[in-house]
Amino acid sequence: MPVRFTPATTLILSCAVALAGCGGADGGGAGSPSGATCPGGGTTLRYTGGGNGTTEPANFGSTFFGTYCTGCHGPPVPQSGRDFSSYAVIFANRASIDARAAAGPASTNTDMPRLAPFPTAAERTLLGTWIACGAPQN
Repeated sequence: MPVRFTPATTLILSCAVALAGCGGADGGGAGSPSGATCPGGGTTLRYTGGGNGTTEPANFGSTFFGTYCTGCHGPPVPQSGRDFSSYAVIFANRASIDARAAAGPASTNTDMPRLAPFPTAAERTLLGTWIACGAPQN
């Protein structure tokens, strides 16, 4: 006998599926390896091209990736085919980056970078927060 769903059942199932996806795809929330979450008011952390080596929130992403990632994952031949000098590539790989380099309440992921220099625990936590907030660019 075929299963029939009432409109109420369909609505409940649709909401359950939608909620199950929250936090997972963008690398943040309970579904992320680090478990990092975005603060209620969002974040001032941003990615701006050409990080100037400062720790100002507006330069966080470009400085973090320029300091810790692009030595291997940058031109001329990026390892794993991932060129982290490109914001688009970073954004597309943010869940993987969270799993390998970010920190949050669930874990501190230290698989990357494999070679010095290494980010501090505080920098890894900021990375997790930045990813959980959707990895804002500007």
